[in-house]
Amino acid sequence: MNFRKIMLENIKNIIDSYCFKIIFIASIVINISYTLNILFNGLNDNYISLFYYVLSNRFYILIFLILVVINTLNTINIFDKNLSYVIRFKSKKEYYKNALNQIVFSNLVFIIFNLLILIVTSNVVFGSKFTISNWKNYNISNLIFIIFYVLRYIIVTEIMMIAFYLVKKVLKMPGSIIYLGIILAPLIVASNNVVSNIYDIPVYPIYYLSGYSCTSFYIELFTSIIYIFAFMLVTTAFYKILISKLKGDIESR
Repeated sequence: MNFRKIMLENIKNIIDSYCFKIIFIASIVINISYTLNILFNGLNDNYISLFYYVLSNRFYILIFLILVVINTLNTINIFDKNLSYVIRFKSKKEYYKNALNQIVFSNLVFIIFNLLILIVTSNVVFGSKFTISNWKNYNISNLIFIIFYVLRYIIVTEIMMIAFYLVKKVLKMPGSIIYLGIILAPLIVASNNVVSNIYDIPVYPIYYLSGYSCTSFYIELFTSIIYIFAFMLVTTAFYKILISKLKGDIESR
C-alpha cells in the first residue's frame, strides 16, 4: 500500500473540509486585524520588527494555537474516518505513527498558510519599511533572527500538538484540556526575565513563541536547541508509554 499517496489524499480531504475552510478564513481575519492594529497604534518600525510583533503577541498566539488545535482535531477525525486506510495497519504502533505523521503534515500546511497570509498583509501595510539592521543587542541581522524565530515557532508548535494528541489518547479529552490550560497559562502574564545562562531556560513552550530576552543570540540559540531536544525526548517517552499501555487493537478504539 502506498501510504504516502494515501496521506496526501487525506491532506487534500482535510484542506477541502468545511472545518479547514473556516480555520483558513479565521486566519485571514486574525492576521489582517493584528496587522491593522499595529498600524492604528502608530508603531513606527521596520517590516521585520512589526512582523515579529504580530507573531509574538500573546493574544495572537492564543488564537493561533486554538486554530491549530481545531485543525489537529479535524485531522484526527478525517484520518479515523478513512476506514479503508486505517484497517490495513498491522499494529497500534503503525496506526499511531501514521496518525502523528498526518497531524504534523496537516499542521505544517496550516502554519505555512498562516505565515503566508501574514507576509502578504504585512507587505501591503509595511512593505515600504523593509530594512535589514541589527536585532536588539544580538549582533546579528534582524533577517537572520526572524528566520530562526519562525523555524522555532513552527517546531515548538508541532511538538505541542503531538503532545496534545498523545495526552488526548491516554487521558481522553478532559486530560487534553488540562494540558492545554497548563501550556497556555503563561500567556496571562508576560515574562520579563533575561536569560543569561542555561539554568534560566524558560520551561513553558509558549515562551518560545512569544519570545524571551537573552544576553546574546547564542544564549537564545543554545537554550532553544536544548529545550526543543528535551521536549522531543519527553514527547517520545510519552509516545512509548502510549504504545505499551494501551490495550486492544485498532478496532476497539
